[in-house]
Amino acid sequence: MSDTSVQKPMTIHLKVWRQARGEAKGKFVDYKVENVMPLMSFLEMLDVLNEELVKKGEEAVEFD
Repeated sequence: MSDTSVQKPMTIHLKVWRQARGEAKGKFVDYKVENVMPLMSFLEMLDVLNEELVKKGEEAVEFD
C-alpha cells in the first residue's frame, strides 16, 4: 500500500497551441514543467509554467 502523505514531484511535458491573434498563424510549442506535485490541479500546474515563462521574459500561456 502506498503512503499518500509522501508526494514526489513530477516533470510534465506539455504541447500548447500558441497563436498571437485569431487570424495569425499558430503552432504547438513544447514545454517542460518541473516540480509538479501529484495533487496539483491542472490550473495550478499552468500557474507554475507561467511563472517560469515570465521569469524568462516570455509570454504567459492564456486560456479561456
